[in-house]
Amino acid sequence: MSDLSVIGLGDMGSAIARALLAAGLAVTVWNRSDARVTPLVERGATAAVSAGAAIEASPAALLCVSDYPATMALFEGTTRALHGRLIVQFASGTPAQARALETKVRQAGGRYLDGAIGAWPRQVGSPDASFTLAGNADDFAAARPLLDLLGGQLTHVGPDAGHAKAYANAGLAYFAGHWIGFAQGAALLETEGLDPAMLGDMLASMGPILATDMQRMGRAIATEAFDEAESTVKTIAGDLRWLAELADATGAEAEFARLAAALFARARDLGLGDKQHSAIIKVLRGRLAAPVPPA
Repeated sequence: MSDLSVIGLGDMGSAIARALLAAGLAVTVWNRSDARVTPLVERGATAAVSAGAAIEASPAALLCVSDYPATMALFEGTTRALHGRLIVQFASGTPAQARALETKVRQAGGRYLDGAIGAWPRQVGSPDASFTLAGNADDFAAARPLLDLLGGQLTHVGPDAGHAKAYANAGLAYFAGHWIGFAQGAALLETEGLDPAMLGDMLASMGPILATDMQRMGRAIATEAFDEAESTVKTIAGDLRWLAELADATGAEAEFARLAAALFARARDLGLGDKQHSAIIKVLRGRLAAPVPPA
C-alpha cells in the first residue's frame, strides 16, 4: 500500500505529488490524461488505473481536481473505496459544497478534511507555501505528518468542513481587488509613458505598511471599531472620484475605478464619512444588518 494518493495532476496536484515523492513517500497518482502521470511515474510514483483504485491504494488521498462537481463525478461508483480512507479535498468551491462532500464521504465510512492552498505550484514544498484545513481535529492530526511535508504554514480552522473554503473565498476577494487594482494602475501609468514595473517595486517596498493595515482592518471589523481613522471614508471617496475621472479621461477601462468610487460614496452617504476606511464593510454586508458572531 502507498503512503498517500494524489488524484488530479494539474499544475498544483503535480507539484504536491513531486513534493511528497521528494520527501521519500510511496505515492500513487491518478489523472484523466496519462500525459500528467508519466513524469511522476518516472520519479517513482505508482499509476492507478482509476480514481477508485487510487483511493483504495492508500490510507489517505489528496484531491486536486477542478471543483466539487468534478469530485462528485469521480466518486460515482467508488463509494466502497471511501470506507476507512481519509480524503483531503483541495478543489475550488463554496462552504456548502465542502459540507455536502464531507457528508457523502462520511456516509460511506470515510474521513474528510477540506483544504485551501495559499501558494503557487512552484512554492509547494517550500516555506512560502500555506495550507488551510477544516474538519475533525483527530483527522487533521492524522493527516498532519503528511501535510507538513508540503512545506510552509499549516493552519487548522476548526471542525466545520466549510470553513476552509470560507477563508479561501475571503482571500480570493482580496486578491481579485489586488490584481485588478494593480492592472488599473498600470494601465493609467502607460498613458503617461511610465513603467508599470516601477509601480510593482514601489508597492513591494510598502509591504510592512500594507500588512499592518490588513491586521488593523481585521481587528476593526471584528470589533466594529471604526472611529480611530488615519484615513477616512470621506477622504477615500473623494480620491476615488478623481481616479475614476482620470481613467475615463485617458480612455482606460474605468469600471473598477467607478465601482470603488461608488461603494465609498455610498458609505459616506450612510453617515460613515468620518470613519476608518474599513467601515466600507457596512456597505458590503448587503442584507446583513449586523455581522454574524464568530462561532
